[in-house]
Amino acid sequence: MVFEYAKERLKDDHPGYRHLILIHKDMMLTTIKEIARKVIPGVLWRKLRSSYHKLLFYFAYFELKFIIKRVSNGLKRKTILFYPDIPLAFHEIYKICRLLGYRKTNKLSGSYCLAFNWHDTTFMAPDEKLIQLSKRIKVVNIGCVDISKKRVEGILKEVFGYSTFIDPFTFLGECVKKSDLNAQNSETILLCPVKTLDESFIYQRLINNVVDGDLIQDIAVPILNGRIPFVYLRSRPLAERFDEGKSKIEVVGIEKVVTEEEKEKILVFCAKIGLEYGEVEMIRAADDKKLYIIDVNNTPIGPWGYLLPSQRIAALKRTAEAFEEQYLLG
Repeated sequence: MVFEYAKERLKDDHPGYRHLILIHKDMMLTTIKEIARKVIPGVLWRKLRSSYHKLLFYFAYFELKFIIKRVSNGLKRKTILFYPDIPLAFHEIYKICRLLGYRKTNKLSGSYCLAFNWHDTTFMAPDEKLIQLSKRIKVVNIGCVDISKKRVEGILKEVFGYSTFIDPFTFLGECVKKSDLNAQNSETILLCPVKTLDESFIYQRLINNVVDGDLIQDIAVPILNGRIPFVYLRSRPLAERFDEGKSKIEVVGIEKVVTEEEKEKILVFCAKIGLEYGEVEMIRAADDKKLYIIDVNNTPIGPWGYLLPSQRIAALKRTAEAFEEQYLLG
């Protein structure tokens, strides 16, 4: 009651109003924490609190690195343009910029040394402003305007000579139905043939990627201007096939999972889809041993699954070093 009474009598731009808002937010957070403690069992509460502090330390690390890097650079203002959107804290490029001491902007009128075509969507019309800008400076991913499953499949067939799509009306056996759009988490397993078809979905052969007993494995490949610094091996129970968050992640060299010929084809694939920065998701089939590219992400958030914070940071440092060498030096 006191808060509402005071709020009604203070103007929005009054210092007292802003202070009152901060106090109110703090009271609300305290209340929520107290309710959570009562509702959530003790052991689970301690685990959640521990995870929160680890996450807080994880992001604080990058903010501290940003400050140190800025100071070591003589406080020079180094900026990268992201347009039309700007990366958020969970995006991998956000942390790369912090490690390298670069600011981010999405103001075209500013001063910057590199630009990104950055929009978290499946389809993107070429932006005329970025096209004009690309005549003066490098605009990363300017040609990456379609990362739909259909586009991925078309280039896979063109470069590798085989495909994953099936005709669900005539195919016999299990298939995967998923949205043609990116990051929808819509995968379901169907038994073919089917009676109806959804044009907004694609139908893909269920690829056997079991590597050990009931474990499946897929491969996430960071791409930096034609360079692959390493890959993420993601292993998880077969029962969690479509839940990447349940994966145990291992960082290994690209040469451990693909041949030199396959590596060259991956880079050709990226060039054709316009991916200069991002991540490619692949599966190695246990049956025919072929490598299948099944997804492309041009606004990656990095590994989604179990990887120690120290290992995440080590991988990000390697990515940041490769990023600087490929885009910012020379």
